[in-house]
Amino acid sequence: MAAELREREKRQKARERQKRKRYFLTQKLYGVAMLILTAVSVKLLEGDITVAFILVPMGIVLITSKEMLIVNKYFWESEGV
Repeated sequence: MAAELREREKRQKARERQKRKRYFLTQKLYGVAMLILTAVSVKLLEGDITVAFILVPMGIVLITSKEMLIVNKYFWESEGV
């Protein structure tokens, strides 16, 4: 009985770890998308880099941060609010 409980708990932790990895991968992809959007915008706006002053720092923060910055379903589940 105790072994089954430990196994169930182990699987639950593995699922939670997988969800967390997926969350941070999504956050990093959003950051990369912002950097790509910046490059495309600068090209379309014929060199006007005004948009880059906002999007580049946001993209870099999303890529490098270890904090949860994207608010989605997993964010609210893990916060316990």
